Amino acid sequence: MQEACGASPVQDGLQCYVPSLHQCFCAVQAASGDMCALDAVKLELALYPMPLTVNIFSCLQPLDLLHLSRACKIFRSFFLDKKRQIRWDSALKNAPELPPRSSSISAPAFVHLLFSPYCHSCGVASVRETLPGSLTRCCPKCLPQWTIWYKDAIPKAGDASRFVREVLSHDEIPHFFAIQDRSDSLLLDPGFNRLLKYEFEHITRIFEGLPRPLTDEAFEAFKQALREEREERLQCSVDVETYLTAVEMAREAELEAARKKQLDQILERLKYAGWDKELAHMGSRGIATISAIPIVRQTSKLTEGAWWKILTALNDFLKQTQKERLDKEIRDALRTRFEALENILVAHYVTLPRTADMDCRPWYIDIALLPPCRALLDKPSTTPVPTAKLETLIPTLADEWYNSTKTALAEYICPHLGEIAAGVAPLTLAIAVFPRSEVCQGTARSLRFPALLAHNCACRMRTQRHESEWLTQKDEYTRIAMTLGWTETESVHYEYDDSCTVRVPFNAGALPPPETAAEGIARMRRIVSALGLDPARATPDDLDRCDLWLRCTTCETARPNDDIFMWTWSGAFEHERMVHKDNVSPTWRQVDSDSMANVHVLKAMRSFTFPDSGRWSCSLCSSYTSETAKTKIHLADVHGNTDAAKAMRDGLVYLHPSIERSTIFPDHILFREGVKTKAAWPSNVSFASGTAIIRPDIILAQALLRF
Repeated sequence: MQEACGASPVQDGLQCYVPSLHQCFCAVQAASGDMCALDAVKLELALYPMPLTVNIFSCLQPLDLLHLSRACKIFRSFFLDKKRQIRWDSALKNAPELPPRSSSISAPAFVHLLFSPYCHSCGVASVRETLPGSLTRCCPKCLPQWTIWYKDAIPKAGDASRFVREVLSHDEIPHFFAIQDRSDSLLLDPGFNRLLKYEFEHITRIFEGLPRPLTDEAFEAFKQALREEREERLQCSVDVETYLTAVEMAREAELEAARKKQLDQILERLKYAGWDKELAHMGSRGIATISAIPIVRQTSKLTEGAWWKILTALNDFLKQTQKERLDKEIRDALRTRFEALENILVAHYVTLPRTADMDCRPWYIDIALLPPCRALLDKPSTTPVPTAKLETLIPTLADEWYNSTKTALAEYICPHLGEIAAGVAPLTLAIAVFPRSEVCQGTARSLRFPALLAHNCACRMRTQRHESEWLTQKDEYTRIAMTLGWTETESVHYEYDDSCTVRVPFNAGALPPPETAAEGIARMRRIVSALGLDPARATPDDLDRCDLWLRCTTCETARPNDDIFMWTWSGAFEHERMVHKDNVSPTWRQVDSDSMANVHVLKAMRSFTFPDSGRWSCSLCSSYTSETAKTKIHLADVHGNTDAAKAMRDGLVYLHPSIERSTIFPDHILFREGVKTKAAWPSNVSFASGTAIIRPDIILAQALLRF
């Protein structure tokens, strides 16, 4: 009946004996160290029928046998008896997922290699990889003691010159030995090409045991046997490494799954503890930071004691995240309010079509820090802002600010203008040019009122080293207003560096000392006079309308063999500033009419090309300003205009007032090459390096053919 049901007498017998055998194993563990008790257990174990004991052990896995062999001396001597190797072979057959065993290693040693991640020399733990090409685990500390440099092994081979020549040579050792740190280029470095000592001694003993005199056939058979053994060990090593890698990956996956489960439990408890907003704020990056904390990575049971330890470890990080969250909420609320403020300013100053003068107006930060405006905006994030009051108050504050700033700039420059015509506004004169600071790139065209209000220079930006402490001392509202345009990268940089760049309200006091303005005004007086206009009356628009270019007589007289250039009035100002800065007052003369005709042709040609650089504003949008590439996209997407050059000619887009017009057309042109210039005349017009070269005899013909 039992056989019909699938059971066998042997299995039935095993079921009878397993309970008492289990009691025996428990007795072994309890009596370890007590020799008398162990002898009693040994006697009890001996009472079991041997065939039954063998059958029980043959059903176990290799790891089970390994654990039993380590339980006590009785089992160790029983399982490691060389006469009972068949039990290990049977256990290996019960685990088909294990790699095949090499004949060069015993079954117990093979199981120990697979399941014991310990150094075979010192016993240190966590040595999870075997040495390349071998069936050995060795930690880095013991490796030098376990290996020998192949050249140091040669003297140990004795007088066996043939053995040295055909087995220990650098080219042959890979066929017989597991080389550690093999290198063909570092043959003389003892740190490379090292042999395992036990492997070398094993092969040496085999060689010494060969019959003498040694025949060629015997030596070749010896080498062939070594090659076959080496190939077998190498294949077994590869299989073992593949298996260990798979086991390690499975272990890591299991460990990672346990850590993730533990992390999920911790996050749930954090949410329950009231940190849900902080967890939402930190995002995946913050969660990753939490998961990297050592105590969080532990996979032990999350007891109350462990939870409080974790909470203590996370306390500083959670509080810092809470501070960042509150700062972000305040910043977001103020950003919305400042954007509303900026929109009110735009609506007050800009009407379509928009012009460059409309961009020369107060910014949000000029008004936001004024006490009446701050009283409305500096409220908790949950408090609504009275929009109607803002729309009434802001235009009044903006006009007051504009007039006061204009007055401050007039007081700065008027003492140095000299005599001006009656009834003329001083700031509208062409000679009313302000000096530029070291960080400003403005020119004579943009360093004047009101264009100066549109500059990103020292009057509006504060960029210096060792300023982060100065910014930290500001109150939160002021600090956010000054850093509203910061990117995340700039914010992180500010946290770890001692420098920062912030926006500040327009400050005429940031201009160079007033006495430095006299030099620029004197330059402009010379240039305006050279154009045939009255410096006491002429405005920048008058200079543009006269449409005349200048040549520097001083440079042409002093260096007659050099290149000769002709300049726009703003280019002439820069020429004086850069070349004649040593209190030299150059003289200028007007360019002849023929050359001006060529300039006009050149301008017409250039107007069909949209510049690759610059900041451009859209006249049909109240606030759009961006770089060239984005402006082209804006024209195509918003206004359906794919010809940016035509949009520039038609005035649909214009240069931002802080950008010099030389972006569109050069402010100086080569009139005549010097005699020292070896380059031949070009065959057409070149705009390289911002300078156009005029060839009077061909440029007009080319332009006529083109148009």
